Amino acid sequence: MGDFSLDDEIYWNLHMLPEAKILACTNCKRAPGSPQMWSVEKEKSRTFTAIPGHWHTTFSIPQYRAVLLRGIAWVGHRNVDSLVTSTEIEALKNPKNGPKMNRATGLPVGGEVTLSCPLDTMLFRR
Repeated sequence: MGDFSLDDEIYWNLHMLPEAKILACTNCKRAPGSPQMWSVEKEKSRTFTAIPGHWHTTFSIPQYRAVLLRGIAWVGHRNVDSLVTSTEIEALKNPKNGPKMNRATGLPVGGEVTLSCPLDTMLFRR
């Protein structure tokens, strides 16, 4: 999954369960590395948390919609692609509005959220 940028409210100084799998965190100066998306799986129970979504414009980003809808499907033990459109799936493969990368550091320039693992393969595939 490629990188994508979004402008939304963030939370920081969170107390996470040790078994939580961090899926996305901030890379902004005010709260670097603060978890913004995570999942927990215990026995047959699953949870998925996504903090972004306070601003309606966040939902206009097809990559975010895909991640959110795939998380909902995953929690329900459904096929992860059952709720997403082909446009959203394609956006995960090759995002057109992804952040520019700093060649020296390899980090996004001006982005506030960094995905830490490929949601489309690691977590949400059976």
